[in-house]
Amino acid sequence: MSKSEDLLATVLADLKSGRYRVGSKLPPLRELARQNKVSVSVAVKVYDELRRRNIIKTGGSRGTTVTAFATDPNEHPSNAWFGSVIDLNQTYPYVPELIGELSELFSDTAQRQGYIGPGVADPRILQSAGDRWFQMTQVPIVGRSVQVTASGQSALFSILLMLRRRLRYVYVDTFTYFGLRFILEALDLKALAVEGDEDGMRPDALEKALRSNKPGAIYLMPSVHSPMAYSMPAARIEDLARVAKSHDCPIIEDDPFRYLLDVPPPSFGEFYPEGTFSVSSFSKVYGAQTPLAFAAVPESARGDIVLNARSAFCEFALPQSWIISQWIMSGRIEEHLAVTKSVCSAFQAIAARIFPAQAVSAQKQAPFIWLKLPPQWVSSSFVGSAMRNGVHVAGGDDFWAGGERRGDYVRISAFPTSGPKHLPQALEILGTIYSRDRLNLA
Repeated sequence: MSKSEDLLATVLADLKSGRYRVGSKLPPLRELARQNKVSVSVAVKVYDELRRRNIIKTGGSRGTTVTAFATDPNEHPSNAWFGSVIDLNQTYPYVPELIGELSELFSDTAQRQGYIGPGVADPRILQSAGDRWFQMTQVPIVGRSVQVTASGQSALFSILLMLRRRLRYVYVDTFTYFGLRFILEALDLKALAVEGDEDGMRPDALEKALRSNKPGAIYLMPSVHSPMAYSMPAARIEDLARVAKSHDCPIIEDDPFRYLLDVPPPSFGEFYPEGTFSVSSFSKVYGAQTPLAFAAVPESARGDIVLNARSAFCEFALPQSWIISQWIMSGRIEEHLAVTKSVCSAFQAIAARIFPAQAVSAQKQAPFIWLKLPPQWVSSSFVGSAMRNGVHVAGGDDFWAGGERRGDYVRISAFPTSGPKHLPQALEILGTIYSRDRLNLA
């Protein structure tokens, strides 16, 4: 059992025993690491996994707290820990065929083709696959080096660990990726929210923020933004790159859903290659069981990124990584991407039928919708009512980073963890809840 698995088991045991009750705060990352004699990076992985399982949430100054779903089966009897629930909270695709292929991985044929042994994949294959993947998703890598890491989270951690030497701030959208909070807490970095519009972060707001505060890194999701579901137009990307370059601020381009777009927007690396770190995680392509990500980083940062990735997260060379690299190089991955795109399109069609168009932020092939709630709902109440009716969605509070707030939202995923057959039923349930007055809802 790895250190992260061992610590995860310890925390789960504490939760089940009642040591940490609903609403109570868990130790900060550094304290958790100190208590259990592990690195902070191990603690980050554990909290990220607990958040993925909907057991904890991180809420700014409130720290990391236990949700009601973790320890109180009577309040939420349909919780995944204690019964059946249709989980539309996560954005990991449902790819059962990947598991089936793992059984064949240890054959003589697989070893001859490049798999060296348990836990060790041929780095040349992984490197070639990374180059090919960025080519497929139209991310320029000229002047940059492609690195392989254990996950998108480990790539972000490694990049920010390097940038932490000279920066203390990370500029983010008002709603942003929740997993970033764990990394920022671990590295003692501060998130500063920058106002945006329907096209994403506003260049003038970023310019003002950079003039008012010390320089920092800029974290952006230009394609199928999670949770807000927009993709930036080319002009917006170019303008933001120009502002960042004028202040010598690096851009972290986290783009896990870029592959879903037939014509993705340009990469920040096209306009600012010397300052752009592009990250692509395969957990958003093949599911949470796929510990692999590629990062295109400036050549000047290559050595530090390699060292940080290997020191903090050294588990990328797993059987799944070998399978994915083979699929990329053979072109077989195109078949799987086509299936995922069709699932997303079907999901969007159902959602468009159920929810009013003016309330939905979405794209044709996006794996989720960002639903604005009517006035009678706040996100926490809607999430609770949905759970009591057997469906779990992500509340807007989980993504809130600060700044002006315009309404309450939930994010609804296209990928039920139990498989696609439950999707229409779950969306119908949510549509019924959406149209009701929360005070009269049983």
